Amino acid sequence: MKSLGRNASGSINGVALFFLALLTIVGASLISMSIGEVWISRNEQIRKKEFYIAEGGAQREAREIGAGNYPAGGESLPLVVATDKSPSLPVPAPHRILGESYQFSIEYKGAFPALKGFSSKNFSRYDYDVQVLHGKAQIKARYARIGPKMM
Repeated sequence: MKSLGRNASGSINGVALFFLALLTIVGASLISMSIGEVWISRNEQIRKKEFYIAEGGAQREAREIGAGNYPAGGESLPLVVATDKSPSLPVPAPHRILGESYQFSIEYKGAFPALKGFSSKNFSRYDYDVQVLHGKAQIKARYARIGPKMM
């Protein structure tokens, strides 16, 4: 067996220490990156929930418009016909999606000629702008209801 020289006896300890330090740095950076990814994922989940509640609220209010629960008409246009603070909202009130209430505003834009296929003599199109807010999510949409002409 060949003996090691006097200067080479501790070199393996130095190499092992170098690799342990390198692995520690790599491990710490991977932990830091994964913590950042968890925060990004959490924020994305919150934003998606806010968006889906706002979108569901817009659909709910569109359904109420279609059912005729927000009356059209009025002298001055545009006319705000309902908000989440209105005293007489269609039941159940307050309006909720996934158990959470949302802010909304419904603005009547006026009557327009009916779409093709409807008698323009008897029917009109009534347009509404709906704005729904929940958290940082905001949905703006225009909905139309076809109905008998108002006399």
